[in-house]
Amino acid sequence: VVLILAREFMVTGLRLVVASEGVVVAAGIWGKLKTAFTMVALIAIMVLQIVNPAEKGSPDLNWGTPVFIVNEILIWIAVVLTVISGAVYLKGYWKYIDSGK
Repeated sequence: VVLILAREFMVTGLRLVVASEGVVVAAGIWGKLKTAFTMVALIAIMVLQIVNPAEKGSPDLNWGTPVFIVNEILIWIAVVLTVISGAVYLKGYWKYIDSGK
């Protein structure tokens, strides 16, 4: 969650910085892929919790159950896509925030 939120704040800040230079940061394929996959993953996680109510609201993490494993895989794929898309944005617009220029 922290990585996903940090990427969102970073990209928003990056858009603000480069806007002052008159540049528009277009959504790239990695950002679109990250957004689409995150939405699908969140919906899938919610549906899995509804379909399998034994897991819902359980005080322990139910490590090893199929629902827990699928949830973890979906979340980690979303995190990896988030990090990749954030790095692509940062690399592409670094020249606007580089203090050495």
